[in-house]
Amino acid sequence: MFKITSESGVGAGVRRIEAVTSKEAYEFLEKRNQLLESISEQMKIVQLKEIPHKLEQYQAQIKDLEQQKQALEDKFAQQQADSVFKQVEEIKGKTLIKAQVKVSGMAQLRQLADQWKTKKYSDVLVLATATKDGKVNLIAAASASAVKAGLKAGDLIKTIAPSVGGGGGGRPDLAQAGGKTPAGIADALKAASEWLEQKA
Repeated sequence: MFKITSESGVGAGVRRIEAVTSKEAYEFLEKRNQLLESISEQMKIVQLKEIPHKLEQYQAQIKDLEQQKQALEDKFAQQQADSVFKQVEEIKGKTLIKAQVKVSGMAQLRQLADQWKTKKYSDVLVLATATKDGKVNLIAAASASAVKAGLKAGDLIKTIAPSVGGGGGGRPDLAQAGGKTPAGIADALKAASEWLEQKA
């Protein structure tokens, strides 16, 4: 009995295989069989050959649940946006919207920033969220007129990101950052106002 256990590339045009034979090959296959039986028991499957089909069903269910979750998160983010975008702060003739929102991550922050840009709610936007894994996502945006006035989102994000123990960057109109200190979100938002006070 001969069973290849791994295969890899070690150089240009050269492959390396590792294998076991005899008793070791039998033990290798037996461990594989035990693993499959364990998986079968956990999935409550009678025959091992049903595992692939059952996995396909689970993957379809997971995909469906993820889509439902995303739809609910988008709806919740929209509800927050309706409130957040009404909180406009005026600093030296420029307007700023800053807030901590409860969304799943950077993707939804970008969606909110896109909505803000379309509706032109203010000159500058700063949004922050604390993720479930204890990290922070920050996004900053500046309107076209704000950019022309020298208010660049990239400069803003670099100024406030250290407050949450992170860093970032981006374009003059849109920038993002990550951090690892959720407790610093309030300081980051405060720093955004101070930045606009100095730049405006």
